[in-house]
Amino acid sequence: MTTGNKSRVFVLKHLEENQPRDDYREFLELSLMFLGDVPPRGVRFMTPGPVHHARWMAKALYSLKIYRFRNQFHLTVRENKGLRDVCLFILRLYIEAWFTALLAISAPSNDLKLIQALAEYRNENSVVSEAASSKFCSHLWYLSEELVGLAFYDPAVPTETKRRMVQALEITQQVIH
Repeated sequence: MTTGNKSRVFVLKHLEENQPRDDYREFLELSLMFLGDVPPRGVRFMTPGPVHHARWMAKALYSLKIYRFRNQFHLTVRENKGLRDVCLFILRLYIEAWFTALLAISAPSNDLKLIQALAEYRNENSVVSEAASSKFCSHLWYLSEELVGLAFYDPAVPTETKRRMVQALEITQQVIH
């Protein structure tokens, strides 16, 4: 399955669910339009709201909107490429990380998946991968040994992985004592 098809399936699946906020639905719909599809309820654009650094999703929304109307702006080749790169990053990595971050018990697994995806993304766009990796890794301070234990309750973590985690803990306890 190509990256575009994988993203399309992900977006359509989440559009079928009830989204708690209008901007979440708009994010999914704009992503689907970026992929060249028309959302199930048609093409709609919400009035822009506030943008602040704590809400990177707002910047994702505006990037997707600007890309949609890029021909109405006087963008340089460099700006056009940068905008496209941001939109591709949003669709290939960010949207899945955002929509799977709803449960605290999934945080350790989701963070690991995002770090792995960012490392793989170096092959496609090393500049964006390095910038995003650097920014994301500066926010991993909250991921402590205690919080990693939440992975034991994450239904997305396979049982075999949980067994290996227990074995690793037992070995660590033996070394400590």
